Amino acid sequence: MITGKRFENQLIAAKEAEYLNCYYNSDNFLLSDAIEYYSVIFKTFLKLHEGRFFQKLDSVQKEKIYISEDELFKKAMLYAFCQGHQIAFALLLMDTKNSQEFDKSFFEKPNSKDLFIFYLDEAISKDVYLHNLNRSHVQFLIDFTQKPFKNGYKAIMLLSKIFFKKGCEIAYMQIKKDIVGIEDK
Repeated sequence: MITGKRFENQLIAAKEAEYLNCYYNSDNFLLSDAIEYYSVIFKTFLKLHEGRFFQKLDSVQKEKIYISEDELFKKAMLYAFCQGHQIAFALLLMDTKNSQEFDKSFFEKPNSKDLFIFYLDEAISKDVYLHNLNRSHVQFLIDFTQKPFKNGYKAIMLLSKIFFKKGCEIAYMQIKKDIVGIEDK
């Protein structure tokens, strides 16, 4: 929570949705570029981890699976990003007795974003990551990937965590600028 600022849970949810929508409607292409970049990495992983089932398929069937994998991957990473964005808003704005308190001077530090991401790693246990990432689109991608490819779970969870943290980072920057009132120099 931010020192001196109090938000009701409904307001936090409304602000998070508003800021996420603003991010999607901006001319910032970082998220789509990142998804495309990591999509290539994921496709490479898949090609290196083909299972016996997949190897027995003809080239047309293989191509259909690769196309489906790519579409599911992009939806899953977008989902992970949104989950991270949501969690960061809750961590920074929700006032509970276990909340970490951040004062304005924290946001003024040049490396505050990195410190927040470090704090996030310390504050969020592996179980919380799993709870937030191992469902919906990410879980569907994992389930879809398991039969034709080997060792997909770890790779998908690693990539999901990257997009989860990217969502947290974007949320942090939005809160820093628009709620705390500190511009990057």
